[in-house]
Amino acid sequence: PVDLLKGSLGERAGLVDDGLHICIDWFLVGVSPVASGLGATVVWAVDARGNTAARSFFNDLTNGDRAKIQALFNRLATYGEIRTRERFKKLDTRHGVALWEFKSFQIRFIGAFLPNRRPREFVVAHGLRKKKDRHSAGDLERAVRIIKEHVKRHGR
Repeated sequence: PVDLLKGSLGERAGLVDDGLHICIDWFLVGVSPVASGLGATVVWAVDARGNTAARSFFNDLTNGDRAKIQALFNRLATYGEIRTRERFKKLDTRHGVALWEFKSFQIRFIGAFLPNRRPREFVVAHGLRKKKDRHSAGDLERAVRIIKEHVKRHGR
């Protein structure tokens, strides 16, 4: 538990604000943000069956790998972009969905920015370990399917 009486007034207000934002988002749409900031909100995609495969993959990573990926999610949330192409890049556009990936060594998370959202919203659909030079068509198609199911399910 977080002690809201410790720390500066600004720190306490930030904790309360973050907590309220997460609670409001979770109860209204059933999607808990991975990271939230002035630049964007990053959420796990929920497929038609209610599964969050990318979150499951994330939770199975080592603590060190989770910390590296979470830092990338936080950077996107704070600044709305990641300019380092080695860490975040556009992959392809399939079926009208522009796919992007977060990268940390072989670990990849594929997702998309949802259009017409303020602040920007990025949906993380698929996590994987990439062992070849190119992504398989199946991985990209799976990410698109999950993103479309998420949008249909949540109107987001």
